[in-house]
Amino acid sequence: MIKPHRVKSLEDLHAYLNELFGVNLLLDSTNGYDFMFTVPGKLSQVVRLLQQKTGTTNWDGEASNWFYRDEARDILLGLSSSPGCVMVLASIASLHREALKKYGA
Repeated sequence: MIKPHRVKSLEDLHAYLNELFGVNLLLDSTNGYDFMFTVPGKLSQVVRLLQQKTGTTNWDGEASNWFYRDEARDILLGLSSSPGCVMVLASIASLHREALKKYGA
């Protein structure tokens, strides 16, 4: 399992994702609180591999969508099945919530 540490910036999130996925991901953010990217493979395989590193406790989902929420690290992951790959949305939860406030959320 990956050692817990709180994610406070996009740089922290990028480092965590590189460790979690085991590769050096080329990521760019347009909004300051998340990254969206794809990884090759099937959703069930990717979720299984990630659960080996994170544990299964904070996961929820079914069929073509899975979600991971880690309050201690302040991150959210959303995984969605796409043909030939998995779409991943990785977000710093507190910054994401703050950005949604301007929309009344």
